[in-house]
Amino acid sequence: SATGIGPSLPGHPEAMISGEGLTDTGIIGDGTIDGSGADAPPASIDNGQSWWAMAAAAKSLTDYAQASFQGNAVLAATSYAGTNFPDIPTSNGLPRPWLVEFYNCKDVTVGGVLLTNSPMWNLVLRYDTNVEVAGLRVLNDPSSANTDGIDPVGSQKLRFHGLSISTGDDNVAIKSGLPGIPAGSYYQPPYNLPRVPTSDLRVENSVFGRGHGLSIGSETVNGIQHIRARNIQFLGTDNGFRIKTGRDRGNQIFDIDVRDLKMTDVGTPLSLSAYYPTIPGPTQGDIAQPEPAATRPYVHDISISTVEANNPGTVRDQTTGPSLVVGVPESPIASLTLRDVAINSAAPVYIRLRNVDGLTCQNVGVAPVSASTPSQGHVFDNEGGLQAIEGCDVSPVVIAPEGNAGTPQAGQ
Repeated sequence: SATGIGPSLPGHPEAMISGEGLTDTGIIGDGTIDGSGADAPPASIDNGQSWWAMAAAAKSLTDYAQASFQGNAVLAATSYAGTNFPDIPTSNGLPRPWLVEFYNCKDVTVGGVLLTNSPMWNLVLRYDTNVEVAGLRVLNDPSSANTDGIDPVGSQKLRFHGLSISTGDDNVAIKSGLPGIPAGSYYQPPYNLPRVPTSDLRVENSVFGRGHGLSIGSETVNGIQHIRARNIQFLGTDNGFRIKTGRDRGNQIFDIDVRDLKMTDVGTPLSLSAYYPTIPGPTQGDIAQPEPAATRPYVHDISISTVEANNPGTVRDQTTGPSLVVGVPESPIASLTLRDVAINSAAPVYIRLRNVDGLTCQNVGVAPVSASTPSQGHVFDNEGGLQAIEGCDVSPVVIAPEGNAGTPQAGQ
């Protein structure tokens, strides 16, 4: 199947290794699958530009129309100048081949192998059932664009364990699909993709190095549910655990339970946002709703517990901002529990909250707190969108402006 969608379409890049409609299949062994993402081809092919170089050149584009490729100084001399991808938003990155994909398969096992140098996503699991990924290693340069480690999309009954992933984007990104352009088009001819959530997924006993962390989203238009994460170590990742969804790609995200997370030198330990890809800053008001209710995000019943984050806030020599929980006003993040969470930093840090309905805190500590925020380290920057604060171990709970402490950049 093709990058960005599902069934193969002319001009859409294909995975290097793929299986479709298979049962009792997989890849097992100690070998290496190298996708040559950073390797420059001969000058006669794409003007000698590697996949990663072309992706970097495409970051300035506002769409993936043929005219845009032809007007780009780098891409005009490549095969992209003759292509057109009106169905793929630029937030997903320039379409390139995935490394390994299983599409509509059952009883899939992947283990032991090293995936490296991928042009784009490394292991893609679309519409699969009963999947085990054990001992998988993924290694890509941290500057490589959109090189997610594992991407389950619309799949059920998955277990990931013993992973070692260091890459340029999400270490694991749990997705369920986009609506298409125009909205809903992916579920009509010629695509006819199934509308199914990703559910019953467990990630445990793993180590994540460089990358954007353990993520849910951003493509969540068919829902995400029943997710468990246990005993994960984060070393220098941009984010620890995050949920990223938006008004143009949302649905229900619920029954999420993550615990036993140990983070060292992680930029943003916890990031839950319904404003993907652009989060309003601390001193900005809520952004007006431009999208239909059909793709409204509804994030609820989330439990995060036993988290230790040491020396957060600085990664890639940049300060990325505080931990945050930011819902949209028409659909606040609801029923969130934070239990036994310790964020320890030599620099001032805090947890930013906006549009949260029903927050339970038990033994949550942030040290030291920012001098520009209330002394307890929790900042509520939108009084009207916050209700039912209970069980916090700090007193008093103060609703106050955040000041200018900063916020993550769009798309992080």
